Amino acid sequence: MVKLVLQVQPPRVPHQDPSPPAVRLLNETSPTATEIASKTGFVDASSFAEQFKHRTGMPPTEYRARQAV
Repeated sequence: MVKLVLQVQPPRVPHQDPSPPAVRLLNETSPTATEIASKTGFVDASSFAEQFKHRTGMPPTEYRARQAV
């Protein structure tokens, strides 16, 4: 709609990115990915998991399991 009226693209909403604190929490603590998502400011666990997978190539639970080996 904005593009039709003004002939410009609307500004992109910055996406949330799993931060180093989220990675640290997965590596060093035992809270669930849902709890970590909440502690690091994500709207919900699925947003956190999606962005985490985009950044690391794997979901948070798999990342944690691989770090434990």
